[in-house]
Amino acid sequence: MTPDAVRALDNTMKRFEAKAGVIVCFRDRMQTVENNRNKETFDTATGRYPVVQGLAVEDMLRGNRPNLPNLLKQAS
Repeated sequence: MTPDAVRALDNTMKRFEAKAGVIVCFRDRMQTVENNRNKETFDTATGRYPVVQGLAVEDMLRGNRPNLPNLLKQAS
């Protein structure tokens, strides 16, 4: 993971008007993501969420998921 990859995700999200993006990488690269990600957040009826976030592969294997709104809760 490079700083350019993190910035590329942010630029792609802006181009496609995406609300959020997630970078999946190994834990030893998470600091690069955290140091270079867009720190903005967005609000929904269910809470506040980061626009760009990183998720370590190791955490995914333990069952962790990105911090994203639950679309089913928003629809009700």
